[in-house]
Amino acid sequence: MPKRLLVALLAGCLLTWHSLAESSRVTLITDMEFSPDGASLAVAGIGPGERFSNPGLLQIHDLSKRTPPLNISGKQRFSSVAYRPDGKILATGSEDGTVVLWSATTGKKQMALAGCKSQVWEVAYSPSGRQVAAASGWSQGLTMLWSVGPGKTEWSSRLPSDPFYSVTFSPDGTLLAAGDRTGTARVWTLLTNEQILELKGHKGWVTEVAFSQDGRYLATLAGSEVRLYDITSGEQVKTLSDPSQQLHSLAWFPDGTRLIAGGINYDESPYRGTARVWEVESGKLAFSLEGHKGVVRVAVSPSGDRIATGDEEGRIRLWGSDGSKAGGL
Repeated sequence: MPKRLLVALLAGCLLTWHSLAESSRVTLITDMEFSPDGASLAVAGIGPGERFSNPGLLQIHDLSKRTPPLNISGKQRFSSVAYRPDGKILATGSEDGTVVLWSATTGKKQMALAGCKSQVWEVAYSPSGRQVAAASGWSQGLTMLWSVGPGKTEWSSRLPSDPFYSVTFSPDGTLLAAGDRTGTARVWTLLTNEQILELKGHKGWVTEVAFSQDGRYLATLAGSEVRLYDITSGEQVKTLSDPSQQLHSLAWFPDGTRLIAGGINYDESPYRGTARVWEVESGKLAFSLEGHKGVVRVAVSPSGDRIATGDEEGRIRLWGSDGSKAGGL
């Protein structure tokens, strides 16, 4: 079959479309997110080549049509990706400290948000779609909040010596949570921009924070454990752990009854990546998703009927909500 390749240069962004067999792949997956309608999956990381020198690659997979993905290239590795609630725009954070908004349908660059000076670890869209937050830092921590209409900085919070690694909005958009390297998660009210909670106790970097859909709980992830906090009282109400894994990614199921975390077992060679699904009420392990190598990233579809897992070698697998295999990309 003859090669088919179309290349276009739009607003300084290289877009490519080609057959799946010939398509570039994200070779080190750093983040994944389903579109709000569940029809697409955005996969962020780096493209083929030397993983420490090759550019970032963001792929948008149309799951309903199973057509070749839309590829968006960045100067450096994409660390994070987030859909705007209407599904039309994607925000990305990169190792070079850039936060960029892209069209989810054409891949065209829409806007760059300035302010972060070092690696952006995570980005998040507010439920209204009018704000974007970013967690960044290397020797210093910075959480930024922008109003994305004018691209204007609304608010920021700094730590003098420790980076923020994770950030998320509450479902009603009134709270912002971020996790840092000291094992602490912080929560601010966006009504006054004041910090209202400081949740300590983790050993290691808080690499994920996630609110439940009803806004009652905040899940924080560090090392081999996930902690659940009552957002009203600030009290820790549950711990979910897997001593065999170093956990890196986290997602709630929409109904709030289950949590999934992806990680890696460094005691095995080659390193085995696994995702664990827990029942929140009982704290019991529901099932595990195996078959990956390296760190596993996870995403749950908005309807809760599909799970996506991806690893450091670019493997993407889809699963049913019960852990049954549903294919790969």
